[in-house]
Amino acid sequence: MAYELQQCKVNRFIVHEVPQKPPGTSKDSTMQPILSDVESVLDQRLKNFFRQRIVGAIASSNAFNIKFANNESVVPRLINDYFVDQDRFVSISREAASHLFEIQNAKNSGGLLALADGTAEASSWVAILKIEKQDGVTLEKKSRAGKQTFDVTYLEDLFFTKKTKLFKIALFRKMDVSKELEARASDYQQSTTSNNEIALFFLETFLGCNLVISPEIGTKSFFELTERFINENIDENPQVLNAYPGLLAEILNNSSTINPVHFARSVFSPEICDSYGAYLKENDFATD
Repeated sequence: MAYELQQCKVNRFIVHEVPQKPPGTSKDSTMQPILSDVESVLDQRLKNFFRQRIVGAIASSNAFNIKFANNESVVPRLINDYFVDQDRFVSISREAASHLFEIQNAKNSGGLLALADGTAEASSWVAILKIEKQDGVTLEKKSRAGKQTFDVTYLEDLFFTKKTKLFKIALFRKMDVSKELEARASDYQQSTTSNNEIALFFLETFLGCNLVISPEIGTKSFFELTERFINENIDENPQVLNAYPGLLAEILNNSSTINPVHFARSVFSPEICDSYGAYLKENDFATD
């Protein structure tokens, strides 16, 4: 997806403010998000700026493919609604911001929720961005009494500067012909480790999505979890050692997918199969 977005165009951008809830905020609180009624006005320079930041995030090593999951988030429905009727861009963005405010608590930082949309390579896309506001100063060259100087002005409502890394983004792209939906998300506050995961609140609770595990990561996780299971059970069930040849064969067979159920049935007894399956699930490794 990242390559196809290099030449994308930004059409619209809208921002809503989602304040942080103080500790002890009740459901009866009068605090509400500040919702925009219309989209922001963008000149070409701003469109280019947002395009660079969005594409840079989606193409970064912090970005991962995602997919909709079955949970209580309204975002999957809103994304589907957008691709059915893109004229609802503003109302969909308002509902997304209201949803974020509703599910946040005092642990979640306040900030801005923005939606952007556009086109790219025979497709259309919409992105959701969660951005923290920042402060800073600006310099303006001045001449005072014939002397050159710089006036310094404090700004407390900066957001999305070129150096900003405190933002999360999810981009959903639908192909014009096949209608296939692709999705990718990035979180600049996460480290780039081998098992990097986007903050669960943004990904799962708010977006209603799960990570799509790449074959490389899936194979590595499968091997590490199976090896750990063998080592943890070797004293009680020495026969688990017999699984090692089958494990190595499974890793080296160059298959694009791994079926843990078939693997377990081929190397473990029925009793150990059940224990192994439960172990994988406890460690969030899909066995379906």
